[in-house]
Amino acid sequence: MNILRNYIRNLILEAMKSPSSISNDYAIWSTEYWLENPDEIPENTEMDFVLYNVPKAKELVQMEINKIIEDEAEPGFDELELLADYTGDIISSGIGDAIAAVIRVRTPGQYGNCNKAWEVIRSAAEGGLGPTLYDLVMSIAPHGIMSDRSSVSRDAQNIWGFYAKNRRNIDKQYLDDADIEVTWQEDDDCNTHGGRGADMLKNAQTKMFWDWVREEWEEIEQVLRYGYEQDGDDVEEYLTSQDAEELLHDYENFYQYYEDVIQDELGIDPADIDPEKLNDEWMERRMDGEPSLYDDYPPNFEEEEPKSPLNLNYNTDYAESSYYSMTDNHSDFIQWCTTMNLDEDFIDESGDTASLLVRDFFNKHN
Repeated sequence: MNILRNYIRNLILEAMKSPSSISNDYAIWSTEYWLENPDEIPENTEMDFVLYNVPKAKELVQMEINKIIEDEAEPGFDELELLADYTGDIISSGIGDAIAAVIRVRTPGQYGNCNKAWEVIRSAAEGGLGPTLYDLVMSIAPHGIMSDRSSVSRDAQNIWGFYAKNRRNIDKQYLDDADIEVTWQEDDDCNTHGGRGADMLKNAQTKMFWDWVREEWEEIEQVLRYGYEQDGDDVEEYLTSQDAEELLHDYENFYQYYEDVIQDELGIDPADIDPEKLNDEWMERRMDGEPSLYDDYPPNFEEEEPKSPLNLNYNTDYAESSYYSMTDNHSDFIQWCTTMNLDEDFIDESGDTASLLVRDFFNKHN
């Protein structure tokens, strides 16, 4: 049964509706105050996004208006006056019953810089439109999005896994465990998932280390192999299981301990190898390579633990125009509501109602 569920979820994800294909019939209601300067949003700010079907919302609003008039109208009534007190409820009910997907995000700060990605802390969807809204929000987030840093449902984990393994048109970056700090840079420091949340990044950095060694300092590999052999260790296991810093540390130890025999047995002149210079060169190579580490050394997810997709952030901008088209659709919907004699003075555009709709829709589907 679990295999069947996962298969069905993958089919839904693979058949994701493109943002442009729904941009005529759907609208997005979001917290709008930050849009002009998204990079200046304060830390730990929560924002809500509601994706709803406009024709369905209009139908529901019309039905509710008709019901109120039928139940409460008296002879000679003023429709605008009658509907004024009901305006907020009519609109929120109409949108609420037409929702297809919701997302609540939080700007970074609580769990580290996290590459400045927005954290998806709440999401729910119907009709396979969850990933569609992910793409839409990702496209207007200045530095993309990432999974909830504290807990992730199985369904959400499947979505992130699909993004990691199948969405090649989405840019990805590693998140660094804030307690371990594999990389030199601080922007990627974050709370990671899984018992070995830093392994994916360590593996990438170790691959970068070996490329550097084999391009510039093949003597390092010779000394490491010699040292591990002398210690009776499994050479290949040690060379592949140690991270870059451990390997360089072992090299320095072997260099000092076996310095007298390195020249005779390996044909390497110790005078030509300065550990301090090696450290400096590796640090320079490491700092230059870290910003593009994912692009140069993407993970093999078959070898990583299941939660590894949660230790990435995801970014794109291909759906930006569709996002703003759908926010325009929301404005048009609100304007249409006023033509239906709903009182614009009672229409909540502050975002508080959107937050309540996200909460209610999420609770209904979880």
